[in-house]
Amino acid sequence: MAQQALLLDVGNHRSKWQRVSLDMGTPIEMGAFETQEIDNLSEDSVDRLFGGLGSLSGIDVAFCCVAGEGRAQALCSFMSQYSVARIKRLSPLHSGLGDRWVLTQGRRVRLRSHYASSLGADRWAAALGVVDLETQWPQKEGQRHLLVVSAGTATVIDGLRLTLDSNSDRCLEFLGGYITPGFLQMQTCLASGTADLGGLMRSRGLSQGERPMSGLLDWPTESADAIAAGIEMGQLAPLAWIMRPDEILVHGGAARDWINAFGRRVARHWNCPVEHCPDLIFRGLRQALADSFDID
Repeated sequence: MAQQALLLDVGNHRSKWQRVSLDMGTPIEMGAFETQEIDNLSEDSVDRLFGGLGSLSGIDVAFCCVAGEGRAQALCSFMSQYSVARIKRLSPLHSGLGDRWVLTQGRRVRLRSHYASSLGADRWAAALGVVDLETQWPQKEGQRHLLVVSAGTATVIDGLRLTLDSNSDRCLEFLGGYITPGFLQMQTCLASGTADLGGLMRSRGLSQGERPMSGLLDWPTESADAIAAGIEMGQLAPLAWIMRPDEILVHGGAARDWINAFGRRVARHWNCPVEHCPDLIFRGLRQALADSFDID
């Protein structure tokens, strides 16, 4: 039987998991749970959180966590009670560590981060996920510029540069990024911080998580449309300071909303492909299991 792994992407509010075959890389099973469940781990948590997964015995576990150090440690302690083969946590990438190398599909790739402070584990995992996407690399000597958009509690827009040099060596550079409140965070802020607009949003159910959609009105003439358009444009605002990339990769719970907003507001000005990559972080975690760098 091929070696299997449990991959965990622990977010601020929702956590997602996949069980994969390390030989094939394709998911065997997948699921999700509320991150706060980690605060109450018990003997029945394997069945409760990973319903249908069965025993953890003999499998590798890899995860990244942005929900706090306490929850990350709780997961490590919980998993160590079972006969797992390995527990690997992808840690934040700290500045000043120099270049590092990974091996993917038989080729070495140099990784370089221009980030001046600690880079969050989820952003690092997504960048690692791009390493494994063969179609994103230049096919001849040169460079490609990508945007990786994580649309979740926060919306994060990161820049990557992928280089193929004259010796056919590959280098992935993390250039930096922008962080804004996500769709729901912007709605919640308006709903809780304003009387008239908050009342309007609550009357339409928008403060409960329903995301407003807006048309192509240049000047909205209804408050609901003004809210929807303002939130969409707030999500896309960093693009005004970014050179048009070769492609945009989008993942996260609000990925479809971001892609739809981009299609309404920016696509007519930017002629570049946009791809939904829901498993980008899981690809990065698989890559992290294959290599032993920067992992606790």
